[in-house]
Amino acid sequence: MTHDATPALVTHAGLMITAFLLASATVIVARYQRKRRWWLKIHRQSGALAAIIALPGLIAAITYVAISEQPQFDTFHAYWGVGTIATLALTPFLGWLQFTVGKTMREKIRTVHRWIGRLALLLLITGIVTGLIYAGAI
Repeated sequence: MTHDATPALVTHAGLMITAFLLASATVIVARYQRKRRWWLKIHRQSGALAAIIALPGLIAAITYVAISEQPQFDTFHAYWGVGTIATLALTPFLGWLQFTVGKTMREKIRTVHRWIGRLALLLLITGIVTGLIYAGAI
C-alpha cells in the first residue's frame, strides 16, 4: 500500500531552500558586512543554522523516497545532496577550528573555510536545480 509522499517532498524542498537562503546570507554577510560589529555573530549563526536545517531536509528526502517505495540513493541528485550536506556541516566546523589553532595554521584553515563555504553554496544551487529537474518542475 502506497501513501502520499507529497508532504515529505514539500518539506524537503522547503528545508533545502531555507538552507540555501541561510548559506547565501552567510556569504553575503562575510563579504559585505565585515566592517559592522555584528557581522561575525550573524555569519556564525546563519552558517550553523544552514547546516542544521539541511539535516532534517535530508531526513525528509529519505522519508519521501521510502513512502514512494523507490530505491534509496538511486539518483545523482541523492548523492549530490549527501555531499552538499557534508560540505555544509564541514564549513562551520572549519570556521570554528580557525579560532582554536595556533597562528601558523589559522590562515590555512581560514582559506579552506572560505573555499569550502563557497563550494557549499554552489552545491546547494546545483542540488536545487537537479532536484527541480528530477521532480519534473523544470
